[in-house]
Amino acid sequence: MKTLETQDSVRLPPWVRDDTTQTYYHEEWSCVPLQQSQIFEHMCLFIFQQGLQWSTVLSFRLAFTKVFAGFDPKKLAQWGDADTDKVLGNSSTIRNRAKIEACIHNAAMLVEHSVHLPSELLARFPDPLVVCEDDASLPKTHILTDEFSDFLKDCGLQRMSPVLTCSLAQACGLLISQQHVRTRTSQGENLLKHGMPAPHKINIPGGQG
Repeated sequence: MKTLETQDSVRLPPWVRDDTTQTYYHEEWSCVPLQQSQIFEHMCLFIFQQGLQWSTVLSFRLAFTKVFAGFDPKKLAQWGDADTDKVLGNSSTIRNRAKIEACIHNAAMLVEHSVHLPSELLARFPDPLVVCEDDASLPKTHILTDEFSDFLKDCGLQRMSPVLTCSLAQACGLLISQQHVRTRTSQGENLLKHGMPAPHKINIPGGQG
């Protein structure tokens, strides 16, 4: 598959294929806040992506937010069979019982095991880790996210593959490319010129930052 490039010769990940995914890439990807509900939202979205295009999942995102109680794990952990059936009967969502049940089950496991997703990610990535030259070359798996995958599985979560947890770390800006560093540096300089705070400094192993 041909890798897309922007006008500034920024090489894009292979899942960026249309206007919807380009908007997500430029406005949200790598900037997902390290907050429990927002990380959990992406965990659920990535579960629904399995076997589908990312643009398809994004088109259902607002509907997912409504039917999944704003992706609040504490609320979903209290759901029962009737709630699952209600989601399955909602034509505005992707009605896949196995994926819906996995998201609800995972919420319950997070609550039962007191898993704080931001803390678990930061324990493995105290600083963003640069792993490649450009965003088109970001890996599908990484040893640290493999470990995170194993941890979540040990806590009883379902469908937490190494590929999913690696995607999650990238979405949160914890596994990044040199291209990302250059872009963030440029953004920071522009913000400072306008008297606005720059993005959080990225520490790069080897003193490259």
